[in-house]
Amino acid sequence: MNRSLRFFLLITLPLYLLLVLYVMFASRTGRILENATLIEYITSLSNFIPLKTILSYIRAIFSGSLPLHVPLVNLSVNLIMFVPMGLYLPCLFKKLRPFGWYTLCMVVILFVLEAVQMLLRVGSFDIDDVILGLAGAWIGFAMWKSRYVQSRLNID
Repeated sequence: MNRSLRFFLLITLPLYLLLVLYVMFASRTGRILENATLIEYITSLSNFIPLKTILSYIRAIFSGSLPLHVPLVNLSVNLIMFVPMGLYLPCLFKKLRPFGWYTLCMVVILFVLEAVQMLLRVGSFDIDDVILGLAGAWIGFAMWKSRYVQSRLNID
């Protein structure tokens, strides 16, 4: 990879990460269930059942039970927000170029972000957010992996 591209990625990665942290933590309005114990909070707001939230949003889209923008924004933001990780991580860290290591790294990152969001009570832990984030990260990784991108970026 040429030096100017690497420099660009190193400069923009912290900006991207700040944007992710802002969307996940600072853009929220106040703490949720502030008077509840942590156990009450976790049991009330967490989702550990894969696809539960995703399917409920899909049902809401077709039934019209929510304004259309609510499920679409929630699903698309969780998916799109981590696409850049598929470009940053393998470009900057050679050890994360194999798909397995990249996936493991992303799963850890996503679980940590969801757990911190829950512990700070600025959101909830939702396994579907992990699934959507990982899907978005895989899209980014597929873009990086494509021959076109690799040849255009001159990645070694």
